[in-house]
Amino acid sequence: AIKLHDLLVDKGYTVFQQTTGRFAKDSPDWKREWVPNAQAATLIVCMLSKWYLRSEACAMEFRVAENLRKLMVVCADPPDIGPSKEMVMATDAKAIPSASGPFMYVAAGGQLTASDGGLEVVAAEVAKVMR
Repeated sequence: AIKLHDLLVDKGYTVFQQTTGRFAKDSPDWKREWVPNAQAATLIVCMLSKWYLRSEACAMEFRVAENLRKLMVVCADPPDIGPSKEMVMATDAKAIPSASGPFMYVAAGGQLTASDGGLEVVAAEVAKVMR
C-alpha cells in the first residue's frame, strides 16, 4: 500500500493513506483522521488481503467506500483476481464478521483490480477513474 501511495503521489495525485498518518487503526482516533479524507476523496482504494478481511476498521472503511460509491478493490495478497476471490469466498463470515462486506461484494460480482501485473497497472486503473 505504501508503494502504491508513493507511485500515485509521484504521478501528481493527492493521496491520503491511513498508515502514514498520525493514528494507527487500532487507535480510537483513526476515524477522526480517516472520515474527512474519505468525504473529500474521489476514490477510496481498499487493498484486499487476509489481514484486511480480519480488520473491523477495514470493514468499516469498506462499507463507507461502497456506500459513497468511491470503492476500488485491489487484490493485494494474493495479487491476482482468481485466488483473491477464492480467499474471500472461503472466509467464514460467521467466524470473521469483518469479512462480510468484502464477501458480499465479491459474491455479487463486484469489480476487483489485480496487482499481479505490478503497481504501475494499479496506478493506471486509478488514473482511469480519476479522469
